[in-house]
Amino acid sequence: MIIRKLRKKYASLQPSRAFWLLVKVALVLAICNGNLAAQSLLEKPVSLSVRNLTVPEALGQLAKKNDLRLAYSERFFTVKNRVTVKAKAKPLRQVLDEMLEGTGVGYREAGGQLVLYLLPVEEVRLMTLSGFVEDAETGERLIAAAVYCPELGQGTVTNEYGFYSVTLPTTAHQLRFNYIGYSEETVVLTQKESQRISRAIRPSLMLAEVVVMPTDTAVGNLLPSPGSLRRFKPDDYKAASDLGGQSDLFRIMQMLPGVQTSADGTGGMFVRGGNADQNLVLMDGVPVYNADHLMGMYSIFNTSAIRDAKLLKGGIPARYGGRISSVMDVYTKEGNQNRWGGELGADVIGVKATVEGPFAHKKGTLMVSGRRTHSDFYLLPALNKLLTTDDFIDPTYRFYDFNTKLSYRFSDKDKLYLSFYRGKDFYGGMFEYEDEVSTESTELELKWGNTITSLRWNHLFNPKLFSNTSFTYSHFNFSLGNLSSAVYDSGQPGDVPFSFSYFIGLTSEIRDLAWKTDFDYSPSANQYLRFGASVTGHQFLPNAQVLQEEIEGEFNFDSLTISDYLEQRSGKELNAVSFDAYVEDEWRLGQKLTLNTGLRLSGFYSDGKAFLLPEPRLNAAFQLSKKQKLTASLTRTTQYLHRVATLGFLFPGDYWTPTNTRIGPQKAWQGTVGMEGKLGKGVEFSVEAYYKTMHGLLAFPDSFFFDPIFGEVDPEDVFISSNGKSRGLELLLRREEGRLGGWVGYGFRRPPDIPPC
Repeated sequence: MIIRKLRKKYASLQPSRAFWLLVKVALVLAICNGNLAAQSLLEKPVSLSVRNLTVPEALGQLAKKNDLRLAYSERFFTVKNRVTVKAKAKPLRQVLDEMLEGTGVGYREAGGQLVLYLLPVEEVRLMTLSGFVEDAETGERLIAAAVYCPELGQGTVTNEYGFYSVTLPTTAHQLRFNYIGYSEETVVLTQKESQRISRAIRPSLMLAEVVVMPTDTAVGNLLPSPGSLRRFKPDDYKAASDLGGQSDLFRIMQMLPGVQTSADGTGGMFVRGGNADQNLVLMDGVPVYNADHLMGMYSIFNTSAIRDAKLLKGGIPARYGGRISSVMDVYTKEGNQNRWGGELGADVIGVKATVEGPFAHKKGTLMVSGRRTHSDFYLLPALNKLLTTDDFIDPTYRFYDFNTKLSYRFSDKDKLYLSFYRGKDFYGGMFEYEDEVSTESTELELKWGNTITSLRWNHLFNPKLFSNTSFTYSHFNFSLGNLSSAVYDSGQPGDVPFSFSYFIGLTSEIRDLAWKTDFDYSPSANQYLRFGASVTGHQFLPNAQVLQEEIEGEFNFDSLTISDYLEQRSGKELNAVSFDAYVEDEWRLGQKLTLNTGLRLSGFYSDGKAFLLPEPRLNAAFQLSKKQKLTASLTRTTQYLHRVATLGFLFPGDYWTPTNTRIGPQKAWQGTVGMEGKLGKGVEFSVEAYYKTMHGLLAFPDSFFFDPIFGEVDPEDVFISSNGKSRGLELLLRREEGRLGGWVGYGFRRPPDIPPC
């Protein structure tokens, strides 16, 4: 039509000129028509409704429902690129922009179809976000809180002092904060630069949705990952009361597969075939040598003073050392930073009280907590049964714990902590017997306790580097005395009275003075580094003695007491120094594999002999799907301190001695393979098989404490040394969502193989 009008208008022109003019007009119209066609394709109204699909899946739906031709390669996209689009009669260009945002893929029209192509790679700008995550009500800093970018699926978790650091591209739009039992909070990142973002999140009244990791990314995709551990919240151990109404952390842990007690249900924790002394028990980073009350029926951890606790049975990372079986890491409360308050409680066992609050304009906090037994009604029958002392006259037993912690914030980069603990157990009793020819009396006294002090300094060098330096003091004392006397006099003329007395005593005292520095460094969202070193000075005062005396003639009862005998130490003072250095690197290889590699170099010096042993550590996790992953670990551990089992001894004892020229260290290899994940409806599962070998295990011979001849010999000359191995399978089902929660565990372990000595 347009050409016909132009021909009529320019009919008077010469044929040659008219011909060329028509050609030019045709070319212009062809170009315009091409542009109009391209424009109309991208502006074409389209409709699409998809949810959480990969980009190729969404593009397929777009082409099918709107009769479009698309050309692209699925390799342009990763499984993490998921889109949710809801469009009705929107321009195609707008829908494509929404679907391809952040993918690095562009589009153009060619030959009546859309061609997708990779955009030129631009330099990625990064920003480092760091800060602290706290409880909004108390100001307590939260351990292992998740901090992540939901659209990128990258993030981290807070360390033992509530600090986090994560490096993300500036394309990140949100930062999300999450913790078990707390309301989730999201911060919009308006400033595309490195910055401090601290957050105080509030406990949630409704626990129907409990999330530790991002729900739209693979489970365990955050660094540092928690590893093969079980973390306990205050609700876990406060909800499960034990004997006499007391809640106890050890009793909760003993319900887990792979954790056992002694045959009578007491005596501490035995993890995967190891002894009770092979567990590294830490209180605010300080090793505890004996964490038992009442022969293991209770622990020294007052649940009113606990902030966080975790247990590692396998895959122990390089930052932990000194024991070969497991790690139990406990942190006490810092104190309420917002207001003063407390709690007071009593049950049939004892009373306990806690007071906490701020001072110095909320720059400092104070927490004081204590408990003490007030009744022997429940405790004595249990203890008499354990010690086979049912015939004792008026026995007595008591224990107490006292915790206090003070913290002070000097600046945004520096915070100081001072913590103190003291606890003690005492048991005593007397047995008397008299007939026509003899008079017998036996007195028993058993005492043990811990004193722990630590001064810790947190310092933030920069948004990526955090340090904690500790100076600690620890004192453990154990003493056991059994004093018996007997007089035999028939009263017959010519018979000489005969008297017999003996004393059995065991004491063990350890004092530690230590310095330790740890660093946390987060160079990127795919790597997390830890490194540090420590030096500890040990002083041992072990003593084991058997004194026997026979007297003929007139008998006079000895006025010496058990304490007098125990002070006559026959053992020599032993000094030792231990030193450690470690580096631990956790990094993500691709989208599915996470590795935690580490090396710990442990050293020990005692009695003129030095030991220096490497301890390699390897943990791996492979993501099978969003909800399941495979795990594996291989660890080498070394223990230079020995708590020697007193086989056949009437009463339990804590006889500690260091590695020296005659006693080698305990060493162990442990390998694990497992699987963990979610089954739906808030149910989590884990299954793990392990194999462990142990070397350098020590014990006394059965006769040592009952034969006076052996009693005169240096205990180190009669130690029994042996090796062993343990293997088993553990299963755990756990639910923490909704109104009904808890866990069910099953452990199958073959008896440890310890060859005859």
